[in-house]
Amino acid sequence: MRDTSFLATGPSLLELVRRANGLQPRDARAWVLHPGMSFGSRATWWSKGGARPTPHEGIDLCFYRDQQGGAHRLRGGAAVPALREGVIVGVIPDFLGRSMIVQHAVLDREGDALCTIYAHTLPAAGVQVGTRVAQGEVAAFVAEVGPKGSGAGPHLHFTVALVPEELDCQRLDWAQIASPEGVTLIDPRPLVGPVEAMSEKAWTGWMD
Repeated sequence: MRDTSFLATGPSLLELVRRANGLQPRDARAWVLHPGMSFGSRATWWSKGGARPTPHEGIDLCFYRDQQGGAHRLRGGAAVPALREGVIVGVIPDFLGRSMIVQHAVLDREGDALCTIYAHTLPAAGVQVGTRVAQGEVAAFVAEVGPKGSGAGPHLHFTVALVPEELDCQRLDWAQIASPEGVTLIDPRPLVGPVEAMSEKAWTGWMD
C-alpha cells in the first residue's frame, strides 16, 4: 500500500472548509455523495445515464447536510483551503475553472512526490505557481459556473496523486493525471471527513 500517512495527520477537508467559510460543525456535519461522485466511478451525477470517459480521478464535493438533516450546496465562491502545507506547483485549466496542484514536502516510500489537487476553482488573489500555502489557508474559491451545457454546476473536485520523479509536477495536466501510466491516484475519501453515500434512486430531486 502506498504511503499517504502525512495527509491523514490533521483535520479533515470538511473541517477546514467549515473554518474557511465561517461554518460551525452543526452547519455542515457530512458530505453527501451520489455514486458518480466517488473515486474510480465511471458514472456521472450531473446527467442521467451518462458515463465518464475514464474512471473518476478523485471525489466531487458538492452537497452537505447540517446537524438537523437539512441539505445544502457548496456554492460558487466558497473558499477552498489547502488540506496540508505545501507549495503550488501547477495552476491548470479544467472544464469548470482552474485546478490547483499542491506538492507536499514529503515523499512516498517509492520516492514519489505527494500532491493534492483542487479542481473547478479560481485561484485566490496572489496565489500562483511557487506560492507556499499553510494547512487550512484559502488557496482558491469554487468556480461560480461552468460553460453552458456542462450541467455539473459549482463543486470542488479533490484528487490525491503520487507523482514519480521522472514526471515534473510543474508540467502535469489532466491527461497525465487521468492516465493509468505514471501518476498513482489514491482514493481521497478518508481525508474529506464524514460522508453520507446516497443511492441513485435516493438522489432524485437533489439537482433541482
